[in-house]
Amino acid sequence: MQVTGISTESVNAGANVVAMRAREINSTLKASTQKITESIQATNRAAQVLQEAQSVDDIYAQTLQTVDQIKRVTEAFASKVEFSVNKDINRVVVKIIDATTNNTIKVIPSEEIQKIQARIQEALGLLFDEKA
Repeated sequence: MQVTGISTESVNAGANVVAMRAREINSTLKASTQKITESIQATNRAAQVLQEAQSVDDIYAQTLQTVDQIKRVTEAFASKVEFSVNKDINRVVVKIIDATTNNTIKVIPSEEIQKIQARIQEALGLLFDEKA
């Protein structure tokens, strides 16, 4: 059957080409949408990390202010406070020291507890791969 000089086969062939091209465009759009979604998710993760880093800086600044306040209070009681970090256990260690004799009055956590914590972390490191 012919309508105005165009055969049914030509129309069907043209429709098939259009349908195939539409599927290609749809596939490209799906791939592009997936890449855009992944990019948005990566951007959101980066923003969250940046926000957390800023909050860590804020916490660090607040901690320094608190340490200074504690030092001022302890000076009134003829004692000093020293803060350090035990890198083996990733903990803050506080020493209370007699200001007149420089003798250590108290260590928090105690030396024994620090050694126990270090041994526990070492044992856990042997049981579980820390790099995984």
